[in-house]
Order: sequence, then structure tokens, then C-alpha cells
Amino acid sequence: MKKLALLALTFLSFSAMSQAQSAPSGRVDVYGAYAFQNNRSNGDSLKANGFSVGTNLWLAKNFGVNGEYAFGAGNRDTSVTVGTPPSRVTADLRARYNTFVAGPIYRFNPDGRVDPFVRALFGATRVSTRLSTNAPGIPRIEDNATSFTFIGGGGVDVSLTQSKRVALRLVSVDYQFIRDSRIADTQNGVRVSAGIVFRF
Repeated sequence: MKKLALLALTFLSFSAMSQAQSAPSGRVDVYGAYAFQNNRSNGDSLKANGFSVGTNLWLAKNFGVNGEYAFGAGNRDTSVTVGTPPSRVTADLRARYNTFVAGPIYRFNPDGRVDPFVRALFGATRVSTRLSTNAPGIPRIEDNATSFTFIGGGGVDVSLTQSKRVALRLVSVDYQFIRDSRIADTQNGVRVSAGIVFRF
């Protein structure tokens, strides 16, 4: 995991240096998107729907800094038959993810209509969980934790106007790593998003 993050940072930093001399700085993008994520831990998965909003500050023509907030919420229901006579016990797990990350971003074709990009973002996720069951005598369990998060991936923006001030984020696909601070465990997943970009 650490090697992957270091490799991403090295690539983006090298790309930035190669573009810096001829590139304007100070341009800002603001975007919003629908986001779907599938987080896996210990063989189990939890799917969450939400959104992401963020901004890009372009320090050079191709290289900049990306800051992003993302929210996701999902639930997973399970049931098991126990006892004699048999009775059905159900459990409902609900989770909310509030993620704050930032890091380098590199775009490949800033002057073109179709502009692919890659990014490597680091920060934290506030994970809030609630487990409830219909079993008598078992109370609802709620927990919160803030954990280290790495997001790495990329996507494609397509300009919708001749001035390139408005673009469609056709797709963004990211690997998401969350290190659970409560236990020696991790959540690994894929997040897919699509939305709109405004360029200033």
C-alpha cells in the first residue's frame, strides 16, 4: 500500500516539473458528482451511495492540487434461523462515510475537449456505524471512528462549451483504502462517480 502511494506521488511530481515552466497558474475548478462506493472488509462488502464535491487549484498547466469532500451511506441486512422451535433473527448494519482528502492531480489534455486525469489523495474518513437486531435483550450498537484514507485513480472530463468553462465528469474511478483505527483491519473498495465541473 505504501509503495503504491509513493509511486503515485513520484509520477505526479515528475509530471509537474516537466510542465511548470510553460504553464499558467492559479486556475480553479469546482465540481460536484454522484458517487457510488463498494467497501470490502474481511470478505464482506457494504455498498454506499452519496456524493462528492471538490476543487482543483492548477499550479501549472497540467499539474495541481485536488481537495475533496465525499459522503456515502449504505446498509446491509442479514438474517439467521436459530433455536428450537426455530426463530428468525435479523440484523441491520448501517454505515455513513464522511471523507476529507487532498493531494496532487495531473491532467493529460488541458487544451482539448476530452481531458483525462489521474490523482492521489490522502486524508481521513469519519465512519459512523449502527447495528440493530430484533433479538430480545440485545441493544442497538452505535460507533464512530476517524481513520486514515487513501484514494487513488482517475477519470475523464469532457467540455460542454467552446470556452471549456463547463465540463461533464464522464466518469471517475478510484481505489479507496480506509485504515480502521479501532481494530487492526482495513476497508478496500472502488468508488465510481460522475458529475459536473465548473472552471474559473
